[in-house]
Amino acid sequence: MPELHRLSNRRARICMYADDHVPPHIHLWHPNWEALIDLRTFTVFRGSAPRGELSEAIAWARENLELLMAKWEELNERD
Repeated sequence: MPELHRLSNRRARICMYADDHVPPHIHLWHPNWEALIDLRTFTVFRGSAPRGELSEAIAWARENLELLMAKWEELNERD
């Protein structure tokens, strides 16, 4: 699972899996929780995260959407 970014608390990180299910999304991961964030809507569709970390992750994802979508295409080629 490539780590794409670490949040300011240094324990939470944004990752993306290869050959993952749709919709295009990122994993906001921490040792104590995980949330999956849809890159089309910037909403959590599985799991949960504390409000501060979630806000920071979504803000970063919005600013880096082009990079994230390119990485999604690279890691999740479909036949």
